[in-house]
Amino acid sequence: MAKLSRTSLLLLLGSALLLASCDNSFGAFANIQGQVEQKGTDTFKYAMVKTALRFGARYYAATGSKVFTRAVDGDWKLFEVDGSTGYSILAMANVGNTALYLSVITSAGSNVLYSYSGSAWSEVGGVPSGTWIDGLFVANDVLFAQAHANYENEDDATDDLYSLYYLNAGSLAATALPSAADPTPNPAFFVGVAHDGSSYWFATRDEREDNEDSALYQSDSDSPSAAVTARTTAAGLDSELITSIYFAHDGALYVGSQSGADLYRYDGSAWTHQDVGTGGPLTAIVDFGVNTLLVGEGTTDSYTDGGYYEGISGAFVAGDEGSVTLSASLYLTTLAAKAVVSFYWDATGQRLFACLAPGVEDVGYGLYSSALEGGVWTGWTAE
Repeated sequence: MAKLSRTSLLLLLGSALLLASCDNSFGAFANIQGQVEQKGTDTFKYAMVKTALRFGARYYAATGSKVFTRAVDGDWKLFEVDGSTGYSILAMANVGNTALYLSVITSAGSNVLYSYSGSAWSEVGGVPSGTWIDGLFVANDVLFAQAHANYENEDDATDDLYSLYYLNAGSLAATALPSAADPTPNPAFFVGVAHDGSSYWFATRDEREDNEDSALYQSDSDSPSAAVTARTTAAGLDSELITSIYFAHDGALYVGSQSGADLYRYDGSAWTHQDVGTGGPLTAIVDFGVNTLLVGEGTTDSYTDGGYYEGISGAFVAGDEGSVTLSASLYLTTLAAKAVVSFYWDATGQRLFACLAPGVEDVGYGLYSSALEGGVWTGWTAE
């Protein structure tokens, strides 16, 4: 199974100098600075939430084992997958309101990739034999699926192997990325997929103890099946482990890294980067338009620690550690000291979800949300 450390996280966008000053008057979330811990439902108490999304008029949240759902204004309940609750969730994603996709291990122990229309279930074809689908990504309204071979590998001499497919006419088709079927199989899992308006970007990460490495690929044309080119990047990223990838409304590609809390930005012609946070991995990025960018950071290897930073996107310049190019600050709210796994912004409902790995040291929940009402953010609510 893909390693949990790829979901390691902490608090969003800022610089070392601004962290020291901790000017909490800045940004959209300044009004909820210092908010006390909220009490949520037992559904997400101490539970890591991997993904949250909206499909139709309902929200869905995937924990480490199950999916829960609620109406936009309703209560959470366990979600039945094709009429059953005896499943274990591996991955979840949706393509707008067209379909919800869930990869599950059934009660019989087999892996099935389902498509759900909101009323009817169907199985997605083309899943490679001998693999489990344990990663789903959506970019440019295209579903990408990570196929993981040697999933239950117990032989240290045999590596887990990964390949990436995309949904084409209701069935999975291979991308041109290195795959388990290549002469030199790919031991690196996929961190994410992004689309820059004219091409796709793919980030991979290899976590083998003696060969930790990452790669960044760009498609040669605007097709999910097009040939890809490994990209040479700004000094520093080539030696980093990539933890997140995101294309923002400011027209730039953002790449988060494992160490040094460096956030890299590519504007289509040049790479720049900025120190963000306190040195932890940056594994979640989201924005709400051309100005506000949130970056999550944290660790989940042996304990959870994290939070989020906020800054203005599009303001990066090349600089060394400690250079200040953004206004941002650390927010000590209910999300403090909880590793952020992912974000989800519901533009329709104007609600932001933070999916966390809260740990068991203190009372905490794996899912929080905050609504934008009349241009003002409400306090974080434990779901």
